[in-house]
Amino acid sequence: MTISLQELRKFAIQEQTEITFREEPTRHCWRVSRDGIVKFGTSKPWGEIVDYTPESTLALADEFSLEGPEKARLLTRAQMTQLLAEALTKTSTSHSEDES
Repeated sequence: MTISLQELRKFAIQEQTEITFREEPTRHCWRVSRDGIVKFGTSKPWGEIVDYTPESTLALADEFSLEGPEKARLLTRAQMTQLLAEALTKTSTSHSEDES
């Protein structure tokens, strides 16, 4: 399963968690806020050319930092993929129970 920006946004909103994803070799970094807004993960110096997008960074990201109401966690790509799969399964199960 690949991780999409839409899934990260949905997870951030549902779990009230801020997610920062980073590509280690280049240190490119983006953040998804608790309300699903995608923004730079670090401050960007004025005049610096941004030649990367959230999607391109996410495709290569190997580190995910979650900061929620409980505590901060640092996850690998595999751990984040598993967490998203479990959360999406839980969400789809609760929606189908509501429709019954």
